[in-house]
Amino acid sequence: MLDHLNQDKGLDLRAHEKLIIQAAALLHDIGHGPFSHVFENEIVPRLVQYEWNHEQQGLKMIDYLIDEQ
Repeated sequence: MLDHLNQDKGLDLRAHEKLIIQAAALLHDIGHGPFSHVFENEIVPRLVQYEWNHEQQGLKMIDYLIDEQ
């Protein structure tokens, strides 16, 4: 897909830029629980007593993975 966009739109993406875009695509919703938004809207409020959303949870997961390396 990146090669297609690169060629058709003349983006002239470098290799490291493609890698960043691929990582973002893989990680963009990593914080979702099972059943996606149903989990976030129906199950999480019954389990936790603080503001929770998948975006913040995803950031915490990524930070943890980086810190543990």
